[in-house]
Amino acid sequence: MFVGFSKNIGGGFRIGIGTKIGSNKKINNKELQTREFQDFLKQVEIDLKNSLMTFVEANGEDYYKLLKDKVDLDDVFKDNKKYHIFIKIYSDAKYEIEKILYSGDSGIVAKRGITEAVFNIKRFINEEYPNFKPKFNIKMYIHKIFTFIWKSILVIFILLLLTMFNIDSKNQDNKNTVKKEVVKWYNKS
Repeated sequence: MFVGFSKNIGGGFRIGIGTKIGSNKKINNKELQTREFQDFLKQVEIDLKNSLMTFVEANGEDYYKLLKDKVDLDDVFKDNKKYHIFIKIYSDAKYEIEKILYSGDSGIVAKRGITEAVFNIKRFINEEYPNFKPKFNIKMYIHKIFTFIWKSILVIFILLLLTMFNIDSKNQDNKNTVKKEVVKWYNKS
């Protein structure tokens, strides 16, 4: 389930608020571009993803496996009554958040509205699955991805340095050989 509504967990469950939620229209309001509001929206996205993970794992499914296999949640939870309630609450929250973002408001009233929508979902999760902690952790997953990227960049940088050093040492060897040949030729003359 995307909150962009494809209900397919494989694409990464996008509630990427700001420019990703609902349609892919970019919001040009300068106030929406403020760092504080963007940080708030990132936290909202994390909270919504955590709610989805909690729901999925509390109902006996492996979130990471579903994410990897790009499974349609409607198929997985077709007989689960709580899933249909969850989707309804999620759809309502998505609609409210889209409405607020569409208005271009990024002030305290917008934050309150978005917070209310998010906490409706959290309330459902907390009532149905109190104290449940999912195994899959979004922040750890994101951290692993960034760590992998930085390690890859570091390895590539080191390989480039070694290649440049190797090329430079070969050039030095060639220069030394040429010098020796010139000296031999000069001494013979």
